[in-house]
Amino acid sequence: MPHFTSRRGDKTDRLILSIYCVLTCFSATIHAADLSPPCTGKVHPAASAIGEPLAVNVWYSGEFANAWEAPACMNWQHAPFTILLAASGNFEFGGTSVTLAAKIGRISAFNTILYWSVTKQRWQPLIKHATALTSLHREATRSDFSIEELTQGSSYLFRQKENTPAGEISYQATILELSERKLRVNTFNPEPVRRLFKEWIGMGEYQSYYEFTQLDENRWHYFYALSSNAVSWLPVQKYENSYKNRAVALFRHFAGIATDLEPAQFVK
Repeated sequence: MPHFTSRRGDKTDRLILSIYCVLTCFSATIHAADLSPPCTGKVHPAASAIGEPLAVNVWYSGEFANAWEAPACMNWQHAPFTILLAASGNFEFGGTSVTLAAKIGRISAFNTILYWSVTKQRWQPLIKHATALTSLHREATRSDFSIEELTQGSSYLFRQKENTPAGEISYQATILELSERKLRVNTFNPEPVRRLFKEWIGMGEYQSYYEFTQLDENRWHYFYALSSNAVSWLPVQKYENSYKNRAVALFRHFAGIATDLEPAQFVK
């Protein structure tokens, strides 16, 4: 804190000092990403209540005074990003962590997820086509993953043709934890995303993290995070509500809520 000396009087000095404090404190707040999954012992954003709109926060790399580092428990690769998103909400669910793992591994079901398109102003498929893979070769498709394959520490591959300019993306997912009351999964792109002979997203620069925590017999907490380093010339801030609507669609899918439930949460 600087020391102010002035001949204008104590009241003026106190006013200047107050303005300084407001500006510096506000700056520190808006330039800090406070993304905290449950595995850290602190959850941010705080979970929305059952039946309430999903809590979703978005940050952009240019807003940070200091680079943000993912907590070790997310097992994310160290990679640059242009946008960072976190979503948090509670939902009713009578199943188990194994049931949720089975839903995660049912790759073909991702084709049924709808989201509200900000640009088209209508409900559209979140993912045009999704398939499980045995390798990263284009023809190496297979059936959905069984629960016997989805054990703690296991990894698997899948590909999605997403309803975004990036188009088709391959992912590697890892079951970080599968216990009685917890499921944690992360994903990343194991090869670059290219369109029109240009690299849009580098290898490992499109990462997601899912954490499901059982709170009581029929109540669960869902936490989702996304980090994407889309090419610099894509106006990611213009599509903030698109990112948020997609996060809502994923939450609804895993929570067993109709993905086209009105109203759409972020419709601008």
